[in-house]
Amino acid sequence: MSLIYRVCVFLFLIYHIHAADFAITLDPEEKYHVSWSHEGTAPSDDITFTVSCQTTGWVGLGFSPSGSMAGADIVVMWVDANNKAHIKDMHALANYLPKEDASQDYTLISSNQNNGISSFSFKRKIDTCDKESDNVILTSTTKLIYAYGTSDPTGDNLEFKDIHSASHRGVKSIYLLDLQNSPNALPNDTLTFDLTVDNIELPATDTTYYCSFHEAPKVASRSQIIAVEPVVQSGNEGFVHHIIVYACYNISQKHLQNITLTGGICRTAEMPEYWNSCRHIIYAWAVGGTKYYFPEETGFGFGDEDSPQYFFMETHYDNQMSVAGIRDSSGMRLTYTSQPRQYEAGNMAIGIVEGIFVPPQAKDFKVVAYCHSSCTQQWIPEGGVTVFGYLLHAHLLGVAIKLELYRDNKPLEIFAQDKNYDFNYQEQRSFVPYKKLLPGDSLKITCTYDSTKRLQMTYGGEGTLQEMCLTFLMYYPKQQISTCGSLPGFVADRDDSLYTRLSLDVDSAKIPTYNGSVNSFYNYPKLLSNISDWTAEKVSLAQESVLESWPNVYCYLDPSLEYYQQSNYSVDPADFTEIAEASNDYCNAADVRSSSVTSQSQYQQPLAVPRTHSLVYCLQVLLSAYCVCFN
Repeated sequence: MSLIYRVCVFLFLIYHIHAADFAITLDPEEKYHVSWSHEGTAPSDDITFTVSCQTTGWVGLGFSPSGSMAGADIVVMWVDANNKAHIKDMHALANYLPKEDASQDYTLISSNQNNGISSFSFKRKIDTCDKESDNVILTSTTKLIYAYGTSDPTGDNLEFKDIHSASHRGVKSIYLLDLQNSPNALPNDTLTFDLTVDNIELPATDTTYYCSFHEAPKVASRSQIIAVEPVVQSGNEGFVHHIIVYACYNISQKHLQNITLTGGICRTAEMPEYWNSCRHIIYAWAVGGTKYYFPEETGFGFGDEDSPQYFFMETHYDNQMSVAGIRDSSGMRLTYTSQPRQYEAGNMAIGIVEGIFVPPQAKDFKVVAYCHSSCTQQWIPEGGVTVFGYLLHAHLLGVAIKLELYRDNKPLEIFAQDKNYDFNYQEQRSFVPYKKLLPGDSLKITCTYDSTKRLQMTYGGEGTLQEMCLTFLMYYPKQQISTCGSLPGFVADRDDSLYTRLSLDVDSAKIPTYNGSVNSFYNYPKLLSNISDWTAEKVSLAQESVLESWPNVYCYLDPSLEYYQQSNYSVDPADFTEIAEASNDYCNAADVRSSSVTSQSQYQQPLAVPRTHSLVYCLQVLLSAYCVCFN
């Protein structure tokens, strides 16, 4: 890519980006760039996009719930030979030529074509109210699909002969309505240290959890970690699935003097005996995540007597093809400062892993877990804690995750949600404004899975082909909490709903029982695996049982303890009815659709330039001339 092209794109983006600014490159060749801004997330708010692509042909951008053309809301633009700009609001019913919408809800602001670069700026409503053809832009993951051609359509619209080549299309997940996570200004004394594994060789197995211990940097005074970012070895991006960094507390002097084993396969004899002292989560990163900055009032402390002297890193490697000989030195880079911040940050996990089961051929199978009031009243102080960030986590079958908050035994709000969860895009997200948790609050997490492409049962576990249902919450001030969740409430006896509905046969499965009951939910895979014909009816019966069962709740109250603090409490799901989303009356207003433009296909250049951009516009014109002269 030429330096002139890079400079042209850079100045074009400067000209168009203002207010709340976001930008991303969509393709590996760095030919397709998108920036956008929005001043709010209400349905009536505008969201403005600028697209710049290295082509003189048509350019398309789509908003897809699944990442495919089917169901996508698409806008197509081009500048013809007469220097007229065209914009078309379209939609796709399948992976096929898109159709033009009856209502054109995209407004072209400006366009430009110079030096082989086509650039367009346009806007639309977050909710255009065109329920037949347009998609609402959500605060969930949006899958941007893109495509471009090398020539303009000869007619008024795209035709089959205008179809793009396979190399001129793609998809990328993004949070369009999130505020960008970036610092106001980093302190002037910031330093970094890396927690990385040391050129380890990955076993030729599909899933490996590798645990490593790292000594905290020696600092003159107490310091705080204020930013975290992944350091993934080049070429190993497809193997490093997620990394969790923990703090190690209460390691005895004897252990500190005799640390000879600093890493190995997690939960095996390779692990040092003191690894159970490393339970307090500092940060959780997963595939797709980038650098995260803590809010300016908080950080994670180390460097004094009460702080962790060691860090513990758990790395999940995904090697589905069992490739041998892979070596890795990936990890996390932590930025810290010695300038004290007001609050000490904490991190906790909510949800369920062991006990999950998802039948095959299930479209929207839900699994539910609870962080119950019996736990939160034990660790949340009277004034509550402030929650500033979160990470939603499931594996390959996950399509949606929702976290709901209940206060005083009443539904309060949807705390966090992603309706279009993408396993390959798990970014730490920020709450704006921050959320508050009070003692006695309850949280309910619901994960939705799509197993229509699987023929076997899927269970909860650490492997990528197994499933999880977790939310990591970052908050302050830090408390002695690590994990809060629930375990399935099934008991395989003749009174259990799952047992009776699916006619599970304990005797033929040769599962040990006590007084006629299976005494652990861990034995359920043996029972469920006996079902070979998972019909739609059986999937529905299993779903009813999951949603009706009374889970047993627990919380891990002290990271230095080696056991779970059970609350001995079973949750009645009837007490936690699903919280309805806020109603959207915007589209019911009589004058909403009246302002829609029925045809915006052609615009004569040049378009008016806002006065506030006059200086930058002059620079753009000068650079455009330069680009053309030196093409």
